[in-house]
Amino acid sequence: VPIPMHWSRRIVRRTNGPEVVGHVVARFLGIPSAPRMLRRRRKTNRQFALPRSKRFPNVHDAFVQRASYHLKDARVLLVDDILTTGATCDDAARVLRSAGAEHVSVLVLARTLPPES
Repeated sequence: VPIPMHWSRRIVRRTNGPEVVGHVVARFLGIPSAPRMLRRRRKTNRQFALPRSKRFPNVHDAFVQRASYHLKDARVLLVDDILTTGATCDDAARVLRSAGAEHVSVLVLARTLPPES
């Protein structure tokens, strides 16, 4: 399940990186890809432009699980392109678990380095 992009941002970008990666990973693992399982219900500020303290509130309740997917006892692989604080993946995983997923794992392509002290 890729992290969804808001429809207005998708129109501008024309592609969603996590969706492309999710499709490739699903094909490699021989598992189904579900690019429409999650929906971004509201447009959020871009995380990289925010200080750490504002990132979790920025994406809180930004995602919903579509009712057509049944997740009771499912094992879900959540895919994102870049992990910084983990706020986006945390909120998306919370939605999947509350929809019935037994286990949610996260796969990311890159991880930013923490700021130097």
